[in-house]
Amino acid sequence: MAPAAVVSPSILSADFANLAPEAKKCIQAGAQWLHVDVMDGHYVHNLTIGPPVVKSLKAAVGTSAVLDCHLMVTEPTEWVDDFAKAGADIFTFQLDAVAPSCLTSETVIPEELEKAKALMKAIKGAGMKAGVCLRPKA
Repeated sequence: MAPAAVVSPSILSADFANLAPEAKKCIQAGAQWLHVDVMDGHYVHNLTIGPPVVKSLKAAVGTSAVLDCHLMVTEPTEWVDDFAKAGADIFTFQLDAVAPSCLTSETVIPEELEKAKALMKAIKGAGMKAGVCLRPKA
């Protein structure tokens, strides 16, 4: 039997002036997770949410929703502790941010794979679940 689907609405579409009430509306409508798109302006051209917003959101929703933080940043390792302290439940990173060879070859360079494994270990060690996002070749 397949696992149940999880709907994780992105807060990027919310009215940021009313973020807590908007998040609570999603939870009241049945969302168990909230998706937090984090962009650093380098990995992707947009600059979005950081640890202070995650901390405020966690304070507003408590444990009523999982904060699923998707980091589209060039150095995800640098953000593990900040997002753990802010209350992120899941820390998802782009594999090609730590293993760029995955975009250009059929196999990932072993050193890059070790870097990805070390990042997953750090994420778990900080008390979060680790997620890996794959970008398809364009």
